[in-house]
Amino acid sequence: RNMAVEEDKQALQSLAARTAQLLPDPTPDPSDREATLEHCVKIKNIAATYFKEQKYDWAGKTYTDVIECLLASFGGSKMAMLQGASTLVHTCYSNAALCALKIGEYGQCRDMCTSALDARPTGLEKAKVLFRYGQALLALGQPREAGKQLLEAAQLDPKNGAIRQEYNKARQALGLSTTSKKTSGTDAGGDKLKEAKEALRGNKQGVDVEAFTKVVEGGQLGGAADVPPPNVSPPV
Repeated sequence: RNMAVEEDKQALQSLAARTAQLLPDPTPDPSDREATLEHCVKIKNIAATYFKEQKYDWAGKTYTDVIECLLASFGGSKMAMLQGASTLVHTCYSNAALCALKIGEYGQCRDMCTSALDARPTGLEKAKVLFRYGQALLALGQPREAGKQLLEAAQLDPKNGAIRQEYNKARQALGLSTTSKKTSGTDAGGDKLKEAKEALRGNKQGVDVEAFTKVVEGGQLGGAADVPPPNVSPPV
């Protein structure tokens, strides 16, 4: 245990030293909001550098450093921080979640996604958070909750094959079938839709049937064989 503590200490020291090299500027007074925001963006860019170097633990820690810096600037008020810097907040939480996902820290990823959603991202940015949230929940053995997050993600980003693949995994874990290839013709499509509705209602998994119907009818969720290899979005 002592050896592990010492290794963690050395890792943090290495991280601090590298960050100081990349960002030699002194930390501004937290009361100077504009200077602090500029400083936080620089720290975020350093985190992105660590991610590209596949130092995911360093990147995740640095993204959370941005949040801590922002929180201090807003007097420790999370509400004020969310109102004053929501885009930077959700971006850093989302990217920290991706880093946690990369190193198998699924509980941490889930928590980071929850915090990212508190900042109320929209559109594709929200889809990205929900995708990571769903992946973490699947890994934690919670397919029902994962399915809910992934369904919403699919609605926000219907062309994203990686989301469809994870959604199919959630369905399989719940005992729902996935088609191995596309069906064609009105009858086949109707049968597929009817089967999906009955399966969802029969399993009582709390999935939004009407939302699922819209996605299936629009051809936005294919079978497992229709899905391209997963493509994990890089941090922004």
